[in-house]
Amino acid sequence: MGLFKKRLGKASRQSVFLLSDRIALAVKRRQRKWADYLNDRVKNVSAEVRLIALVVFCLVWSVYLIRLLIMSIY
Repeated sequence: MGLFKKRLGKASRQSVFLLSDRIALAVKRRQRKWADYLNDRVKNVSAEVRLIALVVFCLVWSVYLIRLLIMSIY
């Protein structure tokens, strides 16, 4: 029906796309910086320690999510 839908002109649409592109670029830049930082932090950690940390992380989150599931039922 479109009663409350605001129609954007061509210039407005362009500015919205430019803004969203700038936001996406900024997010990608921050993600890349964060990934580089984390890679630098763990480059000296052995594969075995990383695997153990991953298993512990998965176990902790699994227990937490199962607890939430059980609490939502009762």
